[in-house]
Amino acid sequence: MASLSVKMPWTKFGFYLLAILMLSGKSPCSASTPPPPVPASFQALYTSLDNYLVSFNTTLNSQWNGVKYPVLFTANLYNANANAGPQMINSGSVAAILAQLQELKALGVQAVTVEVGFPMLYEPFFSSQTQYQQFVTFYQNLAVSIRALGLKLIVENECLLNDQVTDSWNVAPFYASLNWTQYQAARAQTAVTIAQTMQPDYMVVLEEPDTEATMSGQTEAGTVAGSTSLLSGILSGLETAGVSGVQFGAGVGTWLSNYQQFIQSFLTLPVNFIDMHVLPVNDDFLPNALTIASMAAAAGKPVTMTQTWLHKEADDELGVLSNDQILARDPFSFWAPLDTYFLQTMVNMSYYTKMTFMDAFESLYFWAYLPYGTATENLTPSQILAQEVQQSGQNMLAASFTSTALSYYSSILPVPDTAPPSPPGNLTGGSTLPTQAYLEWNASTDNVGVAGYYVFRNGVTVATTAQAFYTDAGLTDAATYSYFVEAFDLAGNVSVPSLTVYVTTWNTVPPTAPANVVGTAVSCQEINLTWSASTDKIAIGSYRVFLGASAKNLLQVGTTYSTPTAYPNYSLAPSTKYYFGVEAVDTDGNVSPMSAIGSASTLALPTAPSKPVATAISTTAIGLTWAAGPSGMPLAGYYVFRGTTSSKLIQVATTSATSYTSYSLLSGTAYYFAVQEFDKGGNVSPMSAVVSATTLALPSPPKQVVATAVSTAEIGLSWTAGPSGLPIGAYYIFRGTKTSNLTQLTTTSATTFPDYQVTPATTYYYAVEEIDQNGNVSPMSAVVSASTPALPTAPSKPVATAISTTAIGLTWTAGSSGMPLTGYYVFQGTSRSNLTQVATTSATSYTSYSLLPGTAYYFAAEEFDKAGNVSPMSAIVSATTLALPSPPASVTATAVSEVQISVSWTAAHSGMPLATYRVSRGSSPSTLAQLIVLGPTTTSFVDYPVTAGTTYYYGIQSTDTLGNVSPMSALAQVTTPN
Repeated sequence: MASLSVKMPWTKFGFYLLAILMLSGKSPCSASTPPPPVPASFQALYTSLDNYLVSFNTTLNSQWNGVKYPVLFTANLYNANANAGPQMINSGSVAAILAQLQELKALGVQAVTVEVGFPMLYEPFFSSQTQYQQFVTFYQNLAVSIRALGLKLIVENECLLNDQVTDSWNVAPFYASLNWTQYQAARAQTAVTIAQTMQPDYMVVLEEPDTEATMSGQTEAGTVAGSTSLLSGILSGLETAGVSGVQFGAGVGTWLSNYQQFIQSFLTLPVNFIDMHVLPVNDDFLPNALTIASMAAAAGKPVTMTQTWLHKEADDELGVLSNDQILARDPFSFWAPLDTYFLQTMVNMSYYTKMTFMDAFESLYFWAYLPYGTATENLTPSQILAQEVQQSGQNMLAASFTSTALSYYSSILPVPDTAPPSPPGNLTGGSTLPTQAYLEWNASTDNVGVAGYYVFRNGVTVATTAQAFYTDAGLTDAATYSYFVEAFDLAGNVSVPSLTVYVTTWNTVPPTAPANVVGTAVSCQEINLTWSASTDKIAIGSYRVFLGASAKNLLQVGTTYSTPTAYPNYSLAPSTKYYFGVEAVDTDGNVSPMSAIGSASTLALPTAPSKPVATAISTTAIGLTWAAGPSGMPLAGYYVFRGTTSSKLIQVATTSATSYTSYSLLSGTAYYFAVQEFDKGGNVSPMSAVVSATTLALPSPPKQVVATAVSTAEIGLSWTAGPSGLPIGAYYIFRGTKTSNLTQLTTTSATTFPDYQVTPATTYYYAVEEIDQNGNVSPMSAVVSASTPALPTAPSKPVATAISTTAIGLTWTAGSSGMPLTGYYVFQGTSRSNLTQVATTSATSYTSYSLLPGTAYYFAAEEFDKAGNVSPMSAIVSATTLALPSPPASVTATAVSEVQISVSWTAAHSGMPLATYRVSRGSSPSTLAQLIVLGPTTTSFVDYPVTAGTTYYYGIQSTDTLGNVSPMSALAQVTTPN
C-alpha cells in the first residue's frame, strides 16, 4: 500500500496539472488556479471514491501492458439530450447544440453520442403530427451537422427519464398507457424510426434494464427474460425494416447485481457489440466492467461504453439517493481532480479492453464547475443543475474549458498537436450604437478543431469567443477602432491574424437642416420636391420627407437615400395645396432640424366628356361621338363604356379619338354608351352622360310561303318578304324530303321560284330565309310542303279479240295518273319482243285492220298525261285473225247415167261463217268454169244434163260471209258412159 500511496498522487493529478501548465500562458480557455479544497462534509466521500479508483487502477495497471488500442473517443452532446424537452428544437437551443458540437470537435473527440430516449420519435407520443415531424427534421439535420464536422454518430436509445429534475416531457402518463406488449412494440418501432432518420454509425438499443423498469413502470423490463424479449423484438424490427450500415448493441450498468445473466442472455441475440455504463464506482462496480468486457470478448463481441462519469455516492447511499440528488453533487469545482482521475482511468480501461468507443457522459463539466459555498450548498438539486447548465453554456461560448476537459483532450489525442488553425477570413464590422461595435468573420479550420478566437482591438486582446462573431462594448461615440481576430486550438496553437477591419462607432451629432426646398406639380396626384444637401460630421444616410395640408400639420410620408436630393410625392389629392418639409438623417441615425416649409398645388383632374351622341349604323354597329372635357394635364385618351342597360356599363374600348364605332352588337337591341377621358398621368374623369341607340333590326322570316305542284316535274314556290332594318338583297331557298333535313337549294332575288328538280309522286318541304345587304340572314320561314303528281301507270285489263280475218279489236282500262290523261299509245307486233307503235288514240279501244288472216298478233298500250309523261307498257295480250275458208275436201264425182253426174264433198273449214260453195266444171283441169253456187250447208250436187261418153272435171270452192273464197279443191274426174 505504501508504494501505491507514492504512485497514485501523480496518476490522479498529473493530467490535471499538465492541463494547467499547457494553458497557463496566453490562453484564456481555462482557469489556471488549483482546485479548491474539499469541503469537510464531503471529505469522507471524496476519500472513499478516490480509494476505489486507486484500487481499480492497481488491478488495471497490473494487467495492461500500456499499449493504446485505437479506441473511438467520444463525448455526449449534452444539449441534444432528448430529456431536455420540447424546447430543444427552438432556434436558441439549436444554436447552442451547434456551438457545443464545434467545441467538442476542438476537444479532440472523433464522435459524439446523442441520447434519443424512448418515446422520442415515436409518433403516437407527440401532441400532433406536426410536432412529430419537427423532431424528425431536427434529428435528421443534427445527423447531417455531425457528419459535416467529420465526426461519427453514436445514438443511445434507452427511455426518457421520469424524475423531478430531468423529466421535461411528463412521460409518466404515456408510460402508464402502455401494457408490456404495447411497450415492446413501440420500443421496436421507435428504434427503426431513429435508425432510419439519423443513420448512426453505432446505436445502443437497450441499456440499464433496471433504470428502464423504474422509469417506465414496465417491471418486465427489469428482468432478464423481459429485457431479452424486448431486445429481441427491437433487433427483429430493425432486420424486418431492412436497416443496414448501423452497428447495434445492448448492455447494462456495472452496478446491476445480476449483470452477468443479462449479458449472457444478450449475447445469445444478434447484437454487434456489448455496451456498459460505468457511473458509480462503489463495491465491485469497476471490476464488473472488466468482467463484462471479458464475457463479450469470449463471445467474439467488442465492448463499448456509452455512459461514464463519476457518481458521487457513498456506499451507504447506494439505492438511497434519488437520481436528482446524485446529479446535483457533480457541479462543484472541488470534484474536478477526481473527475479527471476517473476519466483517465476509463481511458486506460478502454485501451486495455480494446473498446470500440468510450463516451464521456456529463460533458457540460468540460466548460464549467460551480464554486461550493454558502451560496450554493443549500440550493435544491433543480437550482444547482440549472446554474450549472447556464454557467457551462456561457463558458462554452467564451471558449473556456475546465481542467477536466483539458485532461481528457490530452489523454485521447494520439499525438501532440502542433498545427495552428487557419486564419479567420472575411472579417467585417459595424456599429449601431455609440458605445458598441459588432464583428463577424468566416470560421477557421484546424486539424483537430478550432477551440475559439482571440479578438483584438487596437492591437490588444479584448475577448475570447467560441463563435465567429463578437460584440465589443464600452466604446467611445464616433470613434474609429481597428480589429483583427486570431483562431486557437486546445493545444495552444494560434493562427495568423485575420485582416484588420476598421469600425467607427455611432455618431450622435445631427446633420444641418436641408435648404432650398422647392415643390413642383407634375400631375394631379404628384408634386416633386428638390432641396440642397445637408452636411454632417460623418455622412448623410437619408432624408425624411414630410407632407401636410397646412404648414403646422406635417406628417412623414417618405424616406430617400442621401442622393439625389429629390423626392416624388404620389397619391395626392388633385387641385390641392400641400406644404412640405425635409429632415436629414446621417448614417448613425441622427436627425437634423426640419427645413423651411415650402408649398405647391396639384393639377386639376380631367372632367367628363360632353355631347355624347350614339347613332345606329347597321344591325351590328353603333357609332359614338363626343366632345373632350377640360383637363389640368394633356389628355391621353378615352375609355368607352357600353351596356344593355344604363346601370350596367362595362369598358369595351380605349381610344385617342373623340369617336368610336362599336361592332359585333346584337340586332334590334338598345345599347347604352358613356365615355371617360384620362390624362397623361393616368387620371380618369367622371363618366359622361349615358346615351343610347338601337341597332337596326335583322331581316325577319319571309311570310305567306306557298308551295304548289305544277306538274310531276315542277313545284312552284312563292312568298312575301319579311320586314328588315336593311334592304333585302336575296333569298335562300331550302328544300328537303322531310322537315328535319332541309338543305339550301338555291339563292334568288325574286319572291317566286319554280323547282324543276323534283321527282314525281314525292312530297317536298320548303322554307325561305331572306338576306339583307349586309349579309344578315333572317330566321327560316315556316316550312311548307307540296307533293308532285304521280306518273301515269300502265293501262290494265287489256283484251285483244279477232274481229275478222284481217282485223283484231283491242280494249283496256285506263291506269291511274296524277295528272289528266291525254291519250294512249297502241303497240302491235307478231311477237312479244318486237312490238311497234301503230296508233295513238284517246279512247280505251282500238281496231287493227289489214292484218293477215289466221295470224297471231301481239298488242300492248301506254297511256300519257297532259305533261307528256308516258306510263309503263301494259301487259301484252294477243289474238289471231280469223282463218280464210278452206277448200272442201273429199270431192268425188260419180256418173249416175249417161246424162247425170253426182258430185259430193265434205264441208270446208272457215274462220268466218261459210256463205256458199262454188261448183266449177270443165272438160279439162284448165278449163274449169263456175257451174253453180250452193248454200253453205249443201255438200252434194247432181249435174244434169251432161253429155254421155264425155270426161268432166269438177272443183269446189267455199266462201265466207266476208266474201273470202277458198282455194280450189282437188279436182274430181269422171266420164259419163256412152
